[in-house]
Amino acid sequence: MAPLLENPALKPSAADIAMASDQSLQLLRLKHANSLLRLGSADLIRQKVSFPGSGADAAPGLILMSVDDLIGTDVDPALDGLLAVFNASPDAISQKVNTLLGRDYELSAIQANGHDDVVKATQWDSATGTVTIPARSVAVLVSPTDGADQTPSDPVHPADPADPDASPDADGAAHADVDLSLILSRDRVQAGDEITASGTGFRPGETVQAWLHSTPTLLVAGTADARGMIVLRVTVPGTAEVGEHTLRFTDLESTRQVSAPLTVLSPQLGLTGTIGVRLMLGAALVFALGAALVLRRRYENFARPRR
Repeated sequence: MAPLLENPALKPSAADIAMASDQSLQLLRLKHANSLLRLGSADLIRQKVSFPGSGADAAPGLILMSVDDLIGTDVDPALDGLLAVFNASPDAISQKVNTLLGRDYELSAIQANGHDDVVKATQWDSATGTVTIPARSVAVLVSPTDGADQTPSDPVHPADPADPDASPDADGAAHADVDLSLILSRDRVQAGDEITASGTGFRPGETVQAWLHSTPTLLVAGTADARGMIVLRVTVPGTAEVGEHTLRFTDLESTRQVSAPLTVLSPQLGLTGTIGVRLMLGAALVFALGAALVLRRRYENFARPRR
């Protein structure tokens, strides 16, 4: 690892960092948008989840996870199933999945309309039951229920961005079906703390306000970028009461909103650790002073002329 970190040619650029951030947010949106990735029950997981192609004959670096919604309780009426494919190898891999032969899968709308052009090369061949995924990629394929369309819902890179010169009504209609999302860097804070809040799915150029509830308090406002994304540094008011709160992003023109839970902790919880550290430092200082005095006394006794 050290040679790689020391190689100046591998220093990430601002674009690289932005891409990594976008890809991380995209994975979070995939989880949020697909209920089959959030089964929430051990029984449902045992019933619906399998790992085809695993075992001694598994392709090196490849993991397949199938969530079959045709088995048991229907969790997502819009989907018959979901296939998550992880390829950690340096090469593209084609893997036949016999248990899914004849079923129709397609790349999730979030990835199909996203910014990662590499993962868009993922393919599914229904006739042979074969999935092909590029090197070092994670792809989520879904099997829509007959008659159900998979609505593109990638708020970071919309397929049809709104025209800045369009009327408010037309602009609102263009984004009415785009899901809003809000991700907090921390959801447990103390009054006065600063966190990062990232919102997606807003209209490009639109003013977005950040509010703290229960007692509505306007914290900060900003403008969504060309991708409909906004990142704000939010300071929790020093007067915020201890307990459960909600951080809410509001689009001023359309009044669309998205919220995330936020817990304000008691200051005592934070002071406990601080006091403990101070006591340890104080004890260490006392010990150091005592040791210095002992060494000095020994030196004086050693240096004193003997009679």
